[in-house]
Amino acid sequence: MPAQAGPTVDYVVAGGDTLAQIATAQAVPGGWQQLYDANRDSIADPNMILVGQHLKVPNGAASSVPAATPPTLASVMKLADAAVRAIGPAQAPAATPPAAEVPAEALAAIKIPAEAPAAVKAPAPVKAPVPAKAPAPVKAAPAPAKAPEAFTMKLAARAVTAALAQQGTPYVYGGAAPGGFDCSGLVQWIYKQVGITLPRTAAAQSTVGHAVSLNQLQPGDLLFFYRPVDHVVIYVGNGKIAEASQPGQPVHVRPMYLNGFVGARRSV
Repeated sequence: MPAQAGPTVDYVVAGGDTLAQIATAQAVPGGWQQLYDANRDSIADPNMILVGQHLKVPNGAASSVPAATPPTLASVMKLADAAVRAIGPAQAPAATPPAAEVPAEALAAIKIPAEAPAAVKAPAPVKAPVPAKAPAPVKAAPAPAKAPEAFTMKLAARAVTAALAQQGTPYVYGGAAPGGFDCSGLVQWIYKQVGITLPRTAAAQSTVGHAVSLNQLQPGDLLFFYRPVDHVVIYVGNGKIAEASQPGQPVHVRPMYLNGFVGARRSV
């Protein structure tokens, strides 16, 4: 879908923002999809926006249905006059009453138009503009964005970025800081960077989150090895893992292996 033409305002992405949340807060008529279309030159994936990124936000609220113009007094009088003329000829064919009674019937005919304005009020349907509330579906548009899922994917991507940044860090038994890591210390530190607290040991980490099968693996998932569990690695995507495996071998990325594998879990 092409980007929407029209005025825009600049918006700077804050921590925790998603396109759906920004579109709702800024009252973007087309929701997150229009916001995404307006920024395709700077957003490759609508689920991945960066803190500090500048977005073009379409400026303008959904148009409303114009209110109908109420009938003027002149138009009401014309309708009443037409009603009198229509009633007069309808009664003319009746038998000619005595001359003395003519004024009484004439008065009766004149009183009939008094009720005609009630019919003129029929334009009550003018209140139909109630359907102007139809723009409510605009608020429903963010549903396809599934903001919680997008936020989860963002956390997992940040965890993978933190893991890749530690390549080359020495293996240190019991290490849990950038100066040196063991397997579970690396995983604990990685998740701490995205605001998630994990236990210190691989065995304890294997009880956090929920289990996933190998064909469901996503970047950021953890793989556990041996019984009892005493080794953990983080899946970084494309069939590869990052790990701190043993003394003399620094943190590194390698193809995933299954020797001793006992299960995988997702903690985000």
